[in-house]
Amino acid sequence: MAARVPGLRALGVEREPEIAEVARHNLAANQFAAIEIRTGDVTAGLLPPADHVFANPPYHSETGTLPGDKVRVVAKHAAAGLITSWIRALAVPLRRRGTLTMVLAAAALPEAIAGLQAVDCPASAALALWPKPGRAAKLVLLQGVRQGKGPFRLLPGLTLHRPDGGFTEEAEAVLWYGANLALSGNRELPRHRDSV
Repeated sequence: MAARVPGLRALGVEREPEIAEVARHNLAANQFAAIEIRTGDVTAGLLPPADHVFANPPYHSETGTLPGDKVRVVAKHAAAGLITSWIRALAVPLRRRGTLTMVLAAAALPEAIAGLQAVDCPASAALALWPKPGRAAKLVLLQGVRQGKGPFRLLPGLTLHRPDGGFTEEAEAVLWYGANLALSGNRELPRHRDSV
């Protein structure tokens, strides 16, 4: 984001101290001084007022196979109600008309949509991420707008990989060349706003 949006001011929150330190090192190496990384749990009310919030919450069910590494369990698996807790913590600091965008497992959509509605940040758009052509989407990008009034839109999805496993041209355009998914209908994010 810092490379794509000149003048961006942002705050990142990471629970694991070692990963937070890696992020700080990378920001310093790339001279992105206007981005701060705090170590902590986003559900603890760490976020200041912001115009845009982006999150990758734990979204795998605890009923699935858990990895042996405790850090990976915390990062990837959601106890019942965790998505709702994250939404509450992320949406409340948003300024009016600010956006909350999350990547979620498709199975978490009902909980997330209800959670957004409960904090006056109704879901405004969803975009499916298909792993390969003809496969069901495992992941979805979901966006809510604080005090939003517009209709919900189901956007054209993005196929991530070709049948041979390589990235599709569309995915590469986003990952490597700065193409915009345009969840909000805008071609680019506002360049003067704060993000967390």
